[in-house]
Amino acid sequence: MPERRIYYSEEARQIAQQRQMVQLTVAVLIALMVGATIALLFAPQSGKKLRRQIAQAIDEGYQRGREETGDLIDRLEAEFPGVRRRVEELIGRNRA
Repeated sequence: MPERRIYYSEEARQIAQQRQMVQLTVAVLIALMVGATIALLFAPQSGKKLRRQIAQAIDEGYQRGREETGDLIDRLEAEFPGVRRRVEELIGRNRA
């Protein structure tokens, strides 16, 4: 049975959706990196060549992750203008 959440404002719902999107993106990227590493480990290559390929795959995955995360943040900020400012204001109020 799906859990229904009650949000006290539209802003809270949007922030929760953003967090879910970021978490999903990070999970997918981690899964891709793990899958690529496992595939390389089982590939019939020499040790030196395999280590080079693993290092290259990790570097490519890291770069791809940074690009995807940056694109996601840009899209979220465009879709929900001012959310970052409002979140920072709320955090500031809670700290005071």
